[in-house]
Amino acid sequence: MTAAAIILAAGTSSRTAPFHKLLAQDREGCPMLLRTVREVMKSQAGQIIVILGPENTPETSELKALLLPFRNHRFSIVHAPHEQRSLSASLRLGVFHATPLPVSCLLVVLADMPLVTAEIMDQMIEQHALERADSVTPFCNGQKGNPVLWDRTLFPDLMALNGDKGARDLLKRHDLRHRQIQAGPEVLTDFDTPDRLELFRTL
Repeated sequence: MTAAAIILAAGTSSRTAPFHKLLAQDREGCPMLLRTVREVMKSQAGQIIVILGPENTPETSELKALLLPFRNHRFSIVHAPHEQRSLSASLRLGVFHATPLPVSCLLVVLADMPLVTAEIMDQMIEQHALERADSVTPFCNGQKGNPVLWDRTLFPDLMALNGDKGARDLLKRHDLRHRQIQAGPEVLTDFDTPDRLELFRTL
């Protein structure tokens, strides 16, 4: 069994409206979503699922167009309906599509954190393979970062999540075997405000 990765990219990008943050380009002209996807594609994840917003909306159509060249047996796109665009709803949708796959764990990647490298993801996958932990989280200066890796035994718990805070409560459960790797500030760095987008355009 191997790892799967889901990239959560279905949010409304309300903090940067009317501009969609995932279309912002870095200094080389690479859109944020594409930069994130390229790193995940370089990782050991055997299956990659991108969760986009509702089909046929203008911003989703632009994002999907960026990803069409990647579509193959390893890479797929899933559209979240309007009522399933919250963080936990998008996560549930990704877990639903990952469950039938022959994978041992799931790496949950946030699309607006494009500085996270494939090397970090691979360290997490390897840590899971070594210990078969329930979760693996990157830490920087004592802070939990993203992405987060989950063992497939927790897929039912992930499917039961609600609200817009993802799986943070699961990370607080003391009955689970949580492991961590040390990483740099990239695991804490997102780009979800106009000021942050201006910074991203210089990177």
